Amino acid sequence: DDDREDRRTGSRAVGAKAVLYLHGNGCNRASRHHVDKYKLLTSLGLAVFAFDYRGFGDSDGWPDEDGVNSDAEAMMRYVTGLGYSVDEVVVWGHSL
Repeated sequence: DDDREDRRTGSRAVGAKAVLYLHGNGCNRASRHHVDKYKLLTSLGLAVFAFDYRGFGDSDGWPDEDGVNSDAEAMMRYVTGLGYSVDEVVVWGHSL
């Protein structure tokens, strides 16, 4: 069954094939607890796309609201450019 249900919200990610993972401000994409989530998600057959916003991890620059939004939008364009439709991508974000 391609229906996946979010346990907290009850919303359905029908036909989800990929997750765009947006980490919070206390870490970066390589933090151990994030890597464990990536492994779980890929074991469920999902492609996982994670990145560091400007100023996090190995990314240059300094984070600000416009920049972080721009980074996330660029990453979504990258994922959809690989052939995933917007409807196939679940965006999983944490607070910044």
